[in-house]
Amino acid sequence: MKKILPIIIIIFIVPIFFACENDEKAKENLSAEQNPSAEAQIGEAVEDVSDEEKRSLKNKGNTVNEAALDNEPENWTKSQIIEYYKSAACESNSVVQSVQTLYIKSVSVNNGTGALNVLANLTKNSLNSYLSKNSVSFNGVTGGYSLLCEDDVSTAKAYRAGEYIIIEMTMVEQTDGMHGEEKGGTVGHAVNVLGDAEGLIKKYTDTAVNIENAELTIVYSDSFVTVKINDDNIIEEGEWGYNAHITAKNFQFNGINADIATASAEYRVTVGEQ
Repeated sequence: MKKILPIIIIIFIVPIFFACENDEKAKENLSAEQNPSAEAQIGEAVEDVSDEEKRSLKNKGNTVNEAALDNEPENWTKSQIIEYYKSAACESNSVVQSVQTLYIKSVSVNNGTGALNVLANLTKNSLNSYLSKNSVSFNGVTGGYSLLCEDDVSTAKAYRAGEYIIIEMTMVEQTDGMHGEEKGGTVGHAVNVLGDAEGLIKKYTDTAVNIENAELTIVYSDSFVTVKINDDNIIEEGEWGYNAHITAKNFQFNGINADIATASAEYRVTVGEQ
């Protein structure tokens, strides 16, 4: 993957999501080999929640669970729905495995003109084919869920489906620049976002890309969370996602100037059978 990145740097943000996870996977495997007890700790790497925060989330979740005995989920407030989700995410973090997928929807360089634009579009289909066959799994629940609050959530609803409780939420749109936080912001609290783009670009593209004078904007839109929670407060099935709209200005690729490059991608994380 790292070898591909310099070639398709016009859409450099997209594959970095997967390069990061592969890098973390390698670290996890090495840690597990060096320390037999490390395997049990891997799930905690996704969302580092302190013991005190875990107790707080669990207690709030229990409060909502108790309220549910007298009040059906359909009648829960947005705050109750969020706290119930946070409690379930905390309980599930050490026991679930997530799978992330990515699909590049569009790419354009220099307003659709020049050699870089041709290269980007020639590569897009091949890269999508590669990504479709190489989804990346990680342990735990995505997002900085312990920080999720009402201001992050546009809509929220909960309802029963047999013995399960279904929670559906949509998130407020988020805009980041070169320096974001992977689990920060209205979307990042629900679904991991790119984070420190500058650091990742430098790490995975060697010297092929000059971003000294570059400007980067990433808009995370249409973000959602849908989870199926069992009686043990564990997320048995879930889907998280957003559309990422990327605009990069004033960068160089192997000495060739790119005044503007845009790309859009669909990012999804799933748990369980969908």
